[in-house]
Amino acid sequence: MVGGELQVSEGVVRAVARRTHRDETELPPLYDQIDPGALDSLINGMTDGEVSFAYAGCDITVGSDGSVHVGDRRTVGPGSVPASGD
Repeated sequence: MVGGELQVSEGVVRAVARRTHRDETELPPLYDQIDPGALDSLINGMTDGEVSFAYAGCDITVGSDGSVHVGDRRTVGPGSVPASGD
């Protein structure tokens, strides 16, 4: 945390813990999936856009405003087509 503000990477872990009804300490380390410092720097430097990645069985989308959306992990296999709007 810098200046008392929650870092985006910390927000991701908290949001996934809430979504999956698990304690934050029960989740795999975020750095196994994405570099938390790089994620924080990227989002802090963005003026528009979003970053998406998978973590702890969830699809994560982080907006340039620091918002975190956690969705169920979707897998698209051969012959599968994502629903429109995805």
